[in-house]
Amino acid sequence: VLSDTKEAQERWGWLKWIPHTRAILQGENNRRLAFNSSTIDKSLEWLGVEFNKRKNPEVGVKKRNESRSAIVVILDDSGDIRQSSDVKQLAEFGHETNIYLIFVGGKFWPRECRARIDTTENDFTYMETFAGEKGGTKISGTIDPASLLDCERYSRGIAGLELSSGKGNGELPE
Repeated sequence: VLSDTKEAQERWGWLKWIPHTRAILQGENNRRLAFNSSTIDKSLEWLGVEFNKRKNPEVGVKKRNESRSAIVVILDDSGDIRQSSDVKQLAEFGHETNIYLIFVGGKFWPRECRARIDTTENDFTYMETFAGEKGGTKISGTIDPASLLDCERYSRGIAGLELSSGKGNGELPE
């Protein structure tokens, strides 16, 4: 999560428990929850390096045929982060390297964005934007939203998996 909004930590704080964010591992220098300009810049730099490694593997190194882990980035920002050249590049070409961006909020997403999901209280509409409004796929349906409390319960439930698998090295925070 990359976010510079005041509500960000409340809205996305529950993700600290998800092992993939690496937020609870001691000694981790690239935690994947960024709520201020310095951590956002560090995360964008890491994403740029990762994108370039995936896009242009080192000469002489065999390109792996197995699929790489997908990276999903949630941008819940005031509009400045999503307009950066790095984010525009990831929005346009990230899918080629299994890096996917989700822009929260209905304003100022880069024109390079490939698809959009509009939601209301009970419904959603998915629309591909890279193919053009008229020719792209459009799907509508209903949503079953989860509360922040439900999200926190679930994420706390799986938090111990990283530690119990022997990859973690610390106590779970309160």
